[in-house]
Amino acid sequence: MVWLNRFIYAYAVMAASLALAGFIGYMSTPARANAEPVVGSVVMSVTTPNGAPVDAINLSELATTLVYVHGTVSDADGASDINADQLQVDFYRNGLANTFACPEDNNNCYRVVGGCQITNQQANSEDYECIIPLQYYADPTDIGTWGAEQWEARILATDMSGATSSVTVATEVNSLTALNLSGDLGYGAFGLGTTSTSDVALTITNTGNTALNVEASGADMACARGAIPVSNQHYAFSPGQDFSVMTSLTATPTLNIVNLNKQTSAASAGATMYFKLVAPVFGVSGSCTGLNTITAVSAG
Repeated sequence: MVWLNRFIYAYAVMAASLALAGFIGYMSTPARANAEPVVGSVVMSVTTPNGAPVDAINLSELATTLVYVHGTVSDADGASDINADQLQVDFYRNGLANTFACPEDNNNCYRVVGGCQITNQQANSEDYECIIPLQYYADPTDIGTWGAEQWEARILATDMSGATSSVTVATEVNSLTALNLSGDLGYGAFGLGTTSTSDVALTITNTGNTALNVEASGADMACARGAIPVSNQHYAFSPGQDFSVMTSLTATPTLNIVNLNKQTSAASAGATMYFKLVAPVFGVSGSCTGLNTITAVSAG
């Protein structure tokens, strides 16, 4: 009886152990892998909300052009797993050495991290719209130095576990050829047959995103009596020149190679034209007015 009792006791313990092991194995489940966020199709537009895509962006003189980047991000783990505070848009000229890791520069590299508008949140997705304030002097890629390049927008989505995915789309930034003129071409009062005594300055400011040359032309000045021919106005791009060596203004636009540099910041890149006028020997009197035209010409 003693040996039998020991045998039965050992068996009972073994059976209990086997049952416990089976219970533990039944309860364990493998951890599910985190799903990466997925960036869907991306659209760049200059209108909102959800504007139509553009193949090229036209800039505005002395202004900021708002570029809207919008689309959808999805995540199989749920929309709440998408980290909206880390949604990032890098907008850059793709000839840069570091592309989407480029240092921010209003000429060629912009970055938005967070701050995008989130809408239409569904169980596993949400829409976004991010705004890039593009400066008027951003590098053009349609012609000139960067004509073989494009601008790219890379959208980087991150989830709460730090997993990421991205999509890149491309567009052009068109050249903007523009200038601003400041100054008053007032020659003052002087006698017939004489030349204005000092230079009258006209400041030219590059207000676009390309290097500039300028064309100059004018019209005869109408006086209270008679007229002053347009050719009686002369100009130069350096001060203190003698009237005889300055360029005669004509009715036909004349190209002047001044190589006014591209803007690289809001600080103006400019040049100055200096004008003088000789009055006819006879036939005019009183106040005279006329119109001179200075036109920007892209220098590439």
